Amino acid sequence: MVGPGSEYPTIQSAILSLPHDNSSHTILVLPGNYTEQVNITRPGPVTLLGQTSHPTLDSKNTVNVIWHNATGTASTGSYDNLYTSTLTIAPTQNSSATGSGPDGNPVPANTPFGNTNFRAYNLNFINDYLPYSAGPSLALSVSYANAGFYYCGFYSYQDTVSLSTTQAAETLLMTPRSTLVSWETPISTNQPWLDRPISSMALALSGFSLALCYCALAEVE
Repeated sequence: MVGPGSEYPTIQSAILSLPHDNSSHTILVLPGNYTEQVNITRPGPVTLLGQTSHPTLDSKNTVNVIWHNATGTASTGSYDNLYTSTLTIAPTQNSSATGSGPDGNPVPANTPFGNTNFRAYNLNFINDYLPYSAGPSLALSVSYANAGFYYCGFYSYQDTVSLSTTQAAETLLMTPRSTLVSWETPISTNQPWLDRPISSMALALSGFSLALCYCALAEVE
């Protein structure tokens, strides 16, 4: 369990306590704002549960994972987009670099597959870097891994989601009731920096398995 007064004050500290093997583990995250980057490299299934009284309403989520970083400005530099992500699911740093694969960042042929079954329920992943005219500020990065998100929210000012690997392309699953927020669509959250119009969203698809069920994705202008 993660939260104030718990053994683990951050989500990442709970992740790091897990063995690097194929065993399954579930982490309950108590309500609150967690300012941290979360990195999942272990192969075994991991489930993150955000505590909520409304498990089928992403607008009522009480757990916010917040980071603030972007590339492309004098203050942030020109490092790879992978360093900006609020949540990264990948077996190695190399495999999660932007453009990873034969035509971009070289990934060793013996790179292992990452998490085989990552799931998150009722969490918001937010990259609130300002100014929003900066470069990419990822909320989610998935490479060489299988991941499913249920009643979650992904919010940033540019390039909200990055998905890449050198393996064969699989499928992006969107249920009929999923929410893909698009141009000039207002959103309502309990975070003041997100209560504003939405701009276009970049979503690159190549070689991964990702399920987004009843989730909200948004870039904020």
